[in-house]
Formats: sequence, C-alpha cells, structure tokens
Amino acid sequence: MIIRDPEYFRDWTTEDFITNLQEFRSKYPYGLHPIIDAMCEGVMSRENLKEFLIQWWWFGAIGAEQTFPTILAGMPIDASLYPIKKKIITNVYEEFYVPEIHPEMNVDMITSGCGISREDVYTAPIFSETSAFVAVIERYAGQGWAEGIMSLMWSLESQSPVQFERQGKALKEQYGFTDTRFPDIHVEADMEHAGDADDFARLIVTPENMMDMWNAAADSVMGIWNWHGSMYQRFFPEGHESLIKKAA
Repeated sequence: MIIRDPEYFRDWTTEDFITNLQEFRSKYPYGLHPIIDAMCEGVMSRENLKEFLIQWWWFGAIGAEQTFPTILAGMPIDASLYPIKKKIITNVYEEFYVPEIHPEMNVDMITSGCGISREDVYTAPIFSETSAFVAVIERYAGQGWAEGIMSLMWSLESQSPVQFERQGKALKEQYGFTDTRFPDIHVEADMEHAGDADDFARLIVTPENMMDMWNAAADSVMGIWNWHGSMYQRFFPEGHESLIKKAA
C-alpha cells in the first residue's frame, strides 16, 4: 500500500507508525505463502524446487554482498546511528564468517540436494520476476540508507525465520536433503534481526519522513509477497491443491 499524501500520517506517533506498519505486514506473511505450503507438502517438483532455491540464492547473495554494504556506506557519521551500524556490520560479518560464507553455504545445499554442480547454480538463468523484485530493494537502498533499512531489514529479514524454518523441515522430510545448514542458521539469526527492526524504526522515523519510510517498507513487503506469488503462478498455474489430492 503505497501512500502519496503526507497528510495520511498527520498526528501519528512513531509507535502508531510501527503498529500500523506491523498490521500491514501481517497481511502478507511470505513464509506462509501457498508456494511454501506446496514445498512443505512435497508436491513441488524437484525441478521447480531447484529453480526456486536458485532464485532465492541469487536474491540473498545480492542482499549480503551488495545491498547491506550500500546501506552502511550511505549512513552519515552520527553517534545516534552506531547501534544500527554495529548491527549491519555484524550482519555482514556473519554472512561471510559465521560459520562460513552464507551464499556459498546455500550453493552447497542446492548442489548436494538437487544433484547439480556449482557451475549449474552460478550460470542458471535469473527469472525476470526475481530481477524485478531485487530492483525494488536496490532502488530503496540507493535512495537512502534509511529507506534501505526499512526495505531490507524491517520488511524482509523480519519475516524470513518463518520461511526458513518451514523450508528447512520440508527439504529434509519431503526431499531428502541432508544439508540444510543455510535455512537452519537463519532461523535464529534472522529472528534476532527481526527483534532489532522495530528499534531501528524508532531511531529512523520522524514526522517528516514517515511517508518515505512507510513506502519503502510497504513496497518491499508487497514486493516479496508478489515474488512468491509469481513463482507460484509459474510452477503451479492451476494451483497445487489438486496435486495434494492426487498424491493422497
């Protein structure tokens, strides 16, 4: 829900902003999207599973290696921002060192679970829907560090533990993956980041920038929800419920 009229936020406090934005986000919980249901129910084909995981790998690598550093580089020297800077630096550090490079851990999982090579992952086509979604995040990070935080950290990381928990379980139980370290470590890590998101908003949001902060967050909430929807439409043009009945 993009809002173009600053008067919409008249008389809102920061807590009003956070509460209303949380309510908006709760309507689009991408970890509970039907495409994740299909994975949990084991009716996503292995070919589609491979494609889904590769698209997610590319998005995650962009976030870890490009978007977070862009946000950090854009932040001014301001002592009040050190709590956010420390969290971003910790996040980037963990992406590369705890326990190792996360995008490469993801590649390890995909190659071992799908029976393909690393080169297959690196050279796989990136769907136009995925590029369009990533462009939303990159646009806000490019517009300003605060918009980038609301887009990437508040909207996306705050929701990812639900998907990662369901996805890791599905990969093991439905598809026989033996390496699910990537989603497993992100359940706890992103849960911690989710706990920080509202505190970051309290430091960032002002009456003057509420519309911009809202739009960065809301557009990103809808962006990742719609990306899941586009993958679902690509893989299950007639829905997946009939496949569940057939399997039963």
